[in-house]
Amino acid sequence: MLNIKVEKQILEGAVSKAVKAVNPRTIMPILEGMKVEVKNNTLTLVGSDKDISITSKVKEEIIVSEEGGIVVPAKEFASIVKSLPNGEVHIEVKDETKISIKAGKSNFNLNGMSVNEFPKISLGDATDSFKIEAGILANTIKKTAFAVSKMETRPVLQGVNFQNNNEELVAIATDSHRLSKVKPGVQVSFEDNFTIPAKSLKEIPSLFKKGEVTVSKAKNNIIIEGEDTVVMLRTMTDNYPDITRLIPNNDSTIVKINRTSFIESLERARILAKDDKIVTFIVSDENKGIFDTIQLKQKSTEVGVSVEDLVVNEITGEEISISFNVDYVIEALKAIDGDEVVISFGGTLQPFTILDTDTQNELQLILPVRTY
Repeated sequence: MLNIKVEKQILEGAVSKAVKAVNPRTIMPILEGMKVEVKNNTLTLVGSDKDISITSKVKEEIIVSEEGGIVVPAKEFASIVKSLPNGEVHIEVKDETKISIKAGKSNFNLNGMSVNEFPKISLGDATDSFKIEAGILANTIKKTAFAVSKMETRPVLQGVNFQNNNEELVAIATDSHRLSKVKPGVQVSFEDNFTIPAKSLKEIPSLFKKGEVTVSKAKNNIIIEGEDTVVMLRTMTDNYPDITRLIPNNDSTIVKINRTSFIESLERARILAKDDKIVTFIVSDENKGIFDTIQLKQKSTEVGVSVEDLVVNEITGEEISISFNVDYVIEALKAIDGDEVVISFGGTLQPFTILDTDTQNELQLILPVRTY
């Protein structure tokens, strides 16, 4: 009926992973629980909701007296394990629905549910797969997921789209006002692109922190597998829009500027930007001069006006005055790692792009705002 002993810190690490998938607001009571199962001398912990399932395994430093399983209240079980003193934890299932957890002088007894009631997590139909370093995957998610839509009117825009572009992985996110595109330099062979909800992807960086992981495509799921953790993510069914038409190919004005100093200037301009968050970026002969400066301007009818001249590294092209959502540009700049960025403008009402000077593999795009 399940009877094991395991070190507290090892158990806590595994439980803390599986519990990330548990949604207490689920309409299925069984999914408020975590499956605890021992087979083949391996402890397996599973948490799941409709969009993400996390399986965490403990194969070493475990003493198995009897194999078996149970579904325990996930949040309570995780809190109990975290609170236990360091040392050996003894877990025993008394019957199909009762579990005992002992460590030191602490003794907890929980009511659970039969392991047979927990939904089957099938990983067997995965086909195309590719390998990627955990750090690269986490960085790709970080650089795209912030740009997904927060609105539910177009659900597919709440996800990050992954594509095969000439056998190279490309990740894209957009809310139709901005766009983030990343090519992490990973070779792939899958045919159909897929989109994963950003709310599910946010857990991936904390689950896979080092080493190499395998990403596999199944019919309606993506499976990410590391050494002791397997995550199954439900893909979104709607077709992702073609974003190629959004990316401009004519640059009438190009500005190179230090990324950190630009962020600091934008954050100062945001102080007066109130609800609309609109800031105007001005390149003109008047303020360009011999020092290569541009102007950042924000005007609030209620509060006042802020104007700041920014020293830039280089300006080429035509004069331009363009307004934009300052929060979008700050977030785009923070997703870039390099010291210098290249900002390319195609016109006052055309989308503009932001690139790291050192690489062409990461693109941030912002749509301007029409001002009257």
